[in-house]
Amino acid sequence: MRSEVRIDPLSGVPVILAPGRRRVGAARPGGLPTPEGRCPFCAGHESDSEVTVLALGDPWRLRVVRNRFPVLEEGGHEVVVETRDHAGDLAGYDPLVARDLLVALRERVRHHEARPGVRAVTTFRN
Repeated sequence: MRSEVRIDPLSGVPVILAPGRRRVGAARPGGLPTPEGRCPFCAGHESDSEVTVLALGDPWRLRVVRNRFPVLEEGGHEVVVETRDHAGDLAGYDPLVARDLLVALRERVRHHEARPGVRAVTTFRN
């Protein structure tokens, strides 16, 4: 099922309905569900994920891939793989890793802002 944008008749606020994302699964209390099989975001598993649209470093230190389950098909829904180490967290990152993240976010926001018809770009972090 395709996602669609509807206007809430009571508030007038646009709302995205994404029934196709039900298959993705929801975060449960205590964290995200444990993935089955190998992780598509781990180094060496790049072919398991969607297309890489940005990579910093060679070998990559950070990469951005298209989201396999976009909220809107015509949108620019992407996933930022912040480091090769999934156990890290922003608060404990080396300053250069944090810099990579900010550079990547700035570049991807600028990319999407330049697309015709784009009225807003939003970033969020799980």
